[in-house]
Amino acid sequence: MEPQHSVIGERMLAEVCEQSAVVARVGESFSEIQRIVKELRRRDIRFVLFVARGSSANAATYGQYLASVLAGLPTGLASPSIVTQYRADIDLRSCLVIGISQSGETPDVADFLSAARPNAAATLAISNTPATAVTTATEWWLDCRAGDELSVVATKTYTSQLAVLALLFSTWIDRTDVAHALTSGLPKAIDDTITACLSDNGPISTFTREATPVIARGFNYATAREAALKLREAAQVDAFAYSGAEFLHGHIAAVDPGQQVLLFAYPGPTEDGLMTLLHHLRARGARTTVVGSRRLGEQATAFIPVDTALPELISPLLMVVPAQLLSYRLAIDSGLDPDQPRGLTKVTRTT
Repeated sequence: MEPQHSVIGERMLAEVCEQSAVVARVGESFSEIQRIVKELRRRDIRFVLFVARGSSANAATYGQYLASVLAGLPTGLASPSIVTQYRADIDLRSCLVIGISQSGETPDVADFLSAARPNAAATLAISNTPATAVTTATEWWLDCRAGDELSVVATKTYTSQLAVLALLFSTWIDRTDVAHALTSGLPKAIDDTITACLSDNGPISTFTREATPVIARGFNYATAREAALKLREAAQVDAFAYSGAEFLHGHIAAVDPGQQVLLFAYPGPTEDGLMTLLHHLRARGARTTVVGSRRLGEQATAFIPVDTALPELISPLLMVVPAQLLSYRLAIDSGLDPDQPRGLTKVTRTT
């Protein structure tokens, strides 16, 4: 799909609009993923540990759900400082360690992977760039196939990371239908969502730059985390991500009448619980915007529809698109350039 370019934010918008093609290209990795999964099965993996930062850490959150729900494997998200600062020697026998990095050059992610490799059952990097510190620190590398990403705010590389993870863990249990959905139904659904969101007076036009809780559950908890990050990075919105269940354990007390709340809900096991939360928010007078579920959307202040015919396990690849465009529009309307977010560079070098 060809974007309509603007001088401000043109890189971010162009890369959002590339995502349907990027997701389709990830399907080209299917045979390589099959080969890696065959070897991982031979090694009797019992645990998956992810290591990542920023948007890649949100992709890792999605990976945790995939690994546990599909493959039945317990998972965790590593704290790199355990190795890089405290020099701990971790017993990683029977563990697959997956490092996720768009640039492949995040120092503490690479250092953790280097320390893990001699102690782990297997190490794997998911990155958009070959021959980097992260990819050379691991036994295997899977290419995100997103092409050069020029925008500081990551969009297409995040979605491509999700696609690689979906292929990896669905292949683990021989779910070949996921590869088909990624390359057939999903690209069109992404393009249709972009068209709807960018239309005049579209479904994202009523959102404002005020402090916003961003809520989801299940696979789309990763979407809530990424949406909050995009709102902060691109539009300088004070956004925080919450699990819908966790939000009821105290955080809802801070919701005042008129409070703006963003919910990501997709048909599936978490939908009923999010409906209950929505009723609580309405009772407190909150202004609620729902992305995805029409059931919830009919009860909300505003509704952003997406195609809900896709398997729920790949819905985060579609559900994140309205969040990206929401942060883009808020930035542009506020005179901010999302291609030059305050205080950020393309590669963040944490140790």
